[in-house]
Amino acid sequence: YRIEADAQRRDQQVEVRSARVRAQGGELAFAGRVALTGRQPFSAEGSVSRFDPAAFGDFPRAQLNGTFKASGSLAPQWAASVALVVGDRSRFRGAPLAGGATFDVSEQRVANADVALRLGANRLNAKGSFGNPGDRLAWNVAVTEPAVIHQPLAGRLVAEGVLEGTVARPAGSLTLEGKGLRWGSDLAIADVTGSGSIARGLEGDIRLAVKARDLKSVGLSYVGISL
Repeated sequence: YRIEADAQRRDQQVEVRSARVRAQGGELAFAGRVALTGRQPFSAEGSVSRFDPAAFGDFPRAQLNGTFKASGSLAPQWAASVALVVGDRSRFRGAPLAGGATFDVSEQRVANADVALRLGANRLNAKGSFGNPGDRLAWNVAVTEPAVIHQPLAGRLVAEGVLEGTVARPAGSLTLEGKGLRWGSDLAIADVTGSGSIARGLEGDIRLAVKARDLKSVGLSYVGISL
C-alpha cells in the first residue's frame, strides 16, 4: 500500500491539507485541522472508495465506499459531531452494505443518534440519546443472515429495546427472539425468547427472563431451559 500526506503546522494550528492511503485499487482520503490552544477545536472529513481492509492485514474482505465528517473540540473534555454515509456498491464479505449514522458523542453521552445500517438481510437501527437524565435511546436489530457477520453463525435473531438514563445510573428494557441459532458445532439452540429490564442503575431493580428449547453444546444437551 502507499500513503501520501500534505500537512503543516502554522502558529497554533495543525492542518492536514490532504492525506491518502491507497491499496489494491482502493483509497481512503481525508483532510482536517486541529487547534492546539483553548478548546482545541477540530474538524475532519473524508471518503473511502473501493477500500478493502483485508489489504492491511487479517481482516474480512470488503469493498467500502462512503463519506465521513467529524467536528468538535478536545478540551476541556472532548466532544464531537459525527456523520457517516455508506455509499452505493459497498460490500462486506460479499454482501451489500448500506446506510449511515449521525450522532453527537462525548465522554459521558451519545446524543441525537440516528443510525440505520443494512448488511445483507441484517438490520440495525437506533435513534435518540443516552447519558443525561431524561434521555431515551431506542434500538432494534434483526439478524437473519448471521454468517455474513461471522461465518460460524446461523439462524435468526431479532431484538429491540430502550436505553435510558446515565452511564452511572442506566435504565431500560429489551426483548429478543431467536430460532435455529447455531455457533458452528459448539452451540445450537432451536428456539429462545427473552426479556429484561433495569431501573435506577445496577444497584436498582434488574429483571431477566429467558426461555430456550433444545439447547445443545459440546457434551451437553437440554430439552428446555427457563430463567
